[in-house]
Amino acid sequence: MKKDAVNIRPYTRQFYRGNMGYFLLEMLMIIAEVALNLVVSWMLQQVLDLIGGVDTGFDLVSLVAISVGVVVCIFL
Repeated sequence: MKKDAVNIRPYTRQFYRGNMGYFLLEMLMIIAEVALNLVVSWMLQQVLDLIGGVDTGFDLVSLVAISVGVVVCIFL
């Protein structure tokens, strides 16, 4: 027995209706996440340079404070 084909186009339109705000919010969150990931990689470089003896301009206490701030931002 063959079933009749169902046109799903009206259903997909209904799904996307009114979601533009959520889409833009999600795009902003993705951009913020990418920026935070770049900050994390920069912090890792600073910590490794500090361990290697290179003068980075930051001491360990300031790097820990920055990393705590970044972790809080990631959780938010």
